[in-house]
Amino acid sequence: MRTQSENATSAGNQQERLPEISPDYIVGLVDGEGYFSISPRKRIFGNRQAAEIDCVFGIELKEIDKPILERIRQKFGCGKLVFRLDKRDKFCNLWAYRVRTHQELLDKIIPFFNQNPLQIPSKKESFRKFREVLKLVEQGKHRTEEGFETIKNLVNKAESSETIRQAPLIGMKI
Repeated sequence: MRTQSENATSAGNQQERLPEISPDYIVGLVDGEGYFSISPRKRIFGNRQAAEIDCVFGIELKEIDKPILERIRQKFGCGKLVFRLDKRDKFCNLWAYRVRTHQELLDKIIPFFNQNPLQIPSKKESFRKFREVLKLVEQGKHRTEEGFETIKNLVNKAESSETIRQAPLIGMKI
């Protein structure tokens, strides 16, 4: 008969006993592999036009590294894992952890990075602009022409002044 301690060491329980992922680990991973994306666009519904601001926080890793993303998702308690098949030569399949809802971004992601600052200056600046845009959206400023233009200008300024390495730090679709 197995004791409780023997059960804890069996292969079936490995996921359960993994230590909680540390904030420092998440910050380092996001500094290297994460992104904050902002896409302002206008949509036409019949005879009316609406401003839409799509904000996404994400981390993309190779397919084999999916368990890390699962642990990050568990830590934040929000977001989704998305698989991306890549058939190009010398490229690999990816898993992405993405948080898209403004409420989850405001309630979980923004406070986390406020408490655990990013270290890479360009990523830190990207997060600052991301946070600023989310605050403007929360206040409904994106619904005015002036507010929408302010957000577009923030995105354009970020794109022209930052070096984009792995994933776009801030992307724009209009």
